[in-house]
Amino acid sequence: MRRLYKEKKRLSLETFTMNVHNFTIEFLRYLTHEEGFSFPKAEIAGSGLKEYLIKRAEGELEEEPSLFEKMMQPELSNKKKPPPSFDHILCPDKTTFDRFIGSFLSFFNFRLFRAAIVFESIPAWLRFLEAKGLIEHEMRRKTVSSVYELYGDLRNLLEKEGEDKKYLIAKLEKAYLDRC
Repeated sequence: MRRLYKEKKRLSLETFTMNVHNFTIEFLRYLTHEEGFSFPKAEIAGSGLKEYLIKRAEGELEEEPSLFEKMMQPELSNKKKPPPSFDHILCPDKTTFDRFIGSFLSFFNFRLFRAAIVFESIPAWLRFLEAKGLIEHEMRRKTVSSVYELYGDLRNLLEKEGEDKKYLIAKLEKAYLDRC
């Protein structure tokens, strides 16, 4: 007997990665033509978003127990990680995005400009997704508001880096000016 409905198939990580790669190339065009980003800046934003989405899908941005916790509770080492949890597969969530941006700002790997550019591109990414019909306005508003909560920490870091970083602060403020 033939089924009248298609079974929902889970997207493989390899397929997801290829789709995200292709989609961020289209986003690159959007950033340069619609949002006024220079090509190098758009390339940094697109590659950063691609890296974030793939790492999140792989579960790399989920909180891990500390080494001490693993030593005290060996069952934590063998425990299977739960699948990543988020509202929409293409929308950043505050917790994992904070970890991702933080990875650019570690002592051994300080990439402040890259962190600022990826952070700045989030409102444009969400407008892009909404224009493609992949998210609704409410999801865009909710995501921007959530991610914007990280702005204060990034701004403080930029201010500590000196006067020459004020233009980055101005770019971030302009990008998040209309958070809805």
